[in-house]
Amino acid sequence: MAFLIIVGVIVGVIVLVGILLGVSDYQRNKEIKQKQITEDEEIKDKIVKGFSEIMKAYNITEMPENADIVYSCGLKGADACVWKQNNHIYICTEIDSLCQKIIDNHIFRRNVRNCETDSLLEKRYNEIMYGLKPIIININEVKFYKVDGEILTRTEMSGGEVIGGGTSIGGAVVGGLLAGDVGAIIGSRKKIVSEPIRTNTINDDKRVVNVYIETDDMVKVFQYEYPFFEVFQKYMPEKSFDYISINKSLC
Repeated sequence: MAFLIIVGVIVGVIVLVGILLGVSDYQRNKEIKQKQITEDEEIKDKIVKGFSEIMKAYNITEMPENADIVYSCGLKGADACVWKQNNHIYICTEIDSLCQKIIDNHIFRRNVRNCETDSLLEKRYNEIMYGLKPIIININEVKFYKVDGEILTRTEMSGGEVIGGGTSIGGAVVGGLLAGDVGAIIGSRKKIVSEPIRTNTINDDKRVVNVYIETDDMVKVFQYEYPFFEVFQKYMPEKSFDYISINKSLC
């Protein structure tokens, strides 16, 4: 009887310790998560303030409400805002989507082992700030813009595997019982199953928009992702290479 009581006490202690450890881990994970949320908010506030200072340096008080959004073409895969003002095209990273990308990808988050040093985090922050400088295109300096590259199409094939056709001992036994030796040979053949062949067409878009700008008697080429082509067509259609070529041929 005493032995059972001792065993019961030991089991109870083990269960209690397990519960306490579980509660401790839960509390620890909760504190880590809360700390990460706090750090994310601090980084977000810091980036928003830094972005505001950069915009002021370029005399941009706010982005127009009717600015075009070019998705996933800004800094770190964030969206980009594009608008035209005084014969200039402005391209800026959309700050809210950038902050969300930074939080989602843990760009500034310290890991559990605290391997991220303050100097590395500061370096990353400075890189973000440098990348937030707006791109300003003076339309008067644009000679033309054109699309280069193409959509590459490739076909991937899968399937076509043939399964079966070997010897089945179970099938041989059953076949032999039903029809003797011949039945054993026939029954030993496994059913052949062939997996259907599947084809998948993949489009790899390699198109880019090259903008040729002439400044100081030099022509420089600036490359943009293809989605910018639509807004360039909207804001400076007369600078399109095709438009210029057609008008030259008509003259």
